Amino acid sequence: MIRSHTIGTALGALLLVACAGGDDGATTTTATTTTSSGLTTTSDGGTSAGTSGTDSTSLDTTTSDASTSAGATSTSASTAVTTTETDSDATTTSTTGCDPLTWYLDGDGDTYGDPSVELQACEQPDGYVDNDLDCDDADAAISPDTPWYLDMDGDGYGVDDDVIQQCEAPEGRVPLAGDCDDASDKISPAALEAACGDLGVDLNCDGQAAPLCGSCFDLLADGGVMSDGVYTVDPNGGDPGDAFQVFCDMTTDGGGWSLLMRITGSSTSHVFNNTKLGPSPCLPDGISCRLSSATITEFIAAAGLQVFEIRPDDPQFISWFVRAANDNEVWPTNLECSNRAALLAGPSSAWVLTSYKTDDDAVAGVNGDLGDYTGVNHYYPTPYGPEQIFFKGSSTGLRVNTAWSSACCNDAKGGTLWVR
Repeated sequence: MIRSHTIGTALGALLLVACAGGDDGATTTTATTTTSSGLTTTSDGGTSAGTSGTDSTSLDTTTSDASTSAGATSTSASTAVTTTETDSDATTTSTTGCDPLTWYLDGDGDTYGDPSVELQACEQPDGYVDNDLDCDDADAAISPDTPWYLDMDGDGYGVDDDVIQQCEAPEGRVPLAGDCDDASDKISPAALEAACGDLGVDLNCDGQAAPLCGSCFDLLADGGVMSDGVYTVDPNGGDPGDAFQVFCDMTTDGGGWSLLMRITGSSTSHVFNNTKLGPSPCLPDGISCRLSSATITEFIAAAGLQVFEIRPDDPQFISWFVRAANDNEVWPTNLECSNRAALLAGPSSAWVLTSYKTDDDAVAGVNGDLGDYTGVNHYYPTPYGPEQIFFKGSSTGLRVNTAWSSACCNDAKGGTLWVR
């Protein structure tokens, strides 16, 4: 502590104390003058009233760097310190204070704070940030930077090219992208890839299409296709270059039927010829059309049992069925009933002579009717001769009945040939 004393005579005393700092240039200077009248004057021109015989100190301190001496005042960007010491002889003052900031807890470490948890401090506490923008501080994936993707089909995945960024989830949007078909909730990155599918079907959006199914039945059973329509199939597998489109009936008699032939009431020789005819794909409500005999044989050659259905357009008339149980069997090139003996003798063609009343009987291979008709201008398959014929050339169209009966008959009716 620096003191200045009054000498007690008329003679004024001048006390000059100078303290030079170290090499860093810090300097503290104090100058005090006491007159015989008791008036004390500091070197910077300030005055203070003094009393004769009383110790009086006036301290003026100049500090040019961070180093300070007793009684000095030091300030920084965030802190000012003032401390006061008093005794009977001297007073020293210093002050402590700052402008505190508000900090918000960042519990998930995503750099955005929880508006409900805050504190004030001069320095940033660990685990706190200077914003309150997080709407879910328990999930680092949710923040104002979170992308939200449009999800039209509600499968939890959105399309990559329709995205907005915000904290709260907008209606109809999800934080996961990658949906390659936002019109189907069965197609997403979380889906299992189908064992087979229509052309280009990629259920799990991995960029690799499922192999083509061999038939409409395979599309139903393995591809998950439930709707009637035109699909691409590849009955012989392997090279998809020889695949083709067919109409699939996915609802009648359990579904999974591939359309092979359309017969109108005025249909003629295309039924028993062997070449492809009409539009491609052949449609059930269109004009006369058919797949080639070679293509029909591709379905037969596929592994497993194939059941054929002859289905009249008018539901009052019954359908009938035939079965191809051997993969070496073929669709015969001569279906005329007068060719019966040759068909019966051929191991790959005899199957077409036996007809069944129901699909279940055909699958089981029971209650079949072999028939015996051998007339001309009538064509197999037929359940019995001659009253219900697949195609009767002399009058065109199908010959059909309302029941499994030998009573004749209704000619020139439209219908279709299917395989499953």
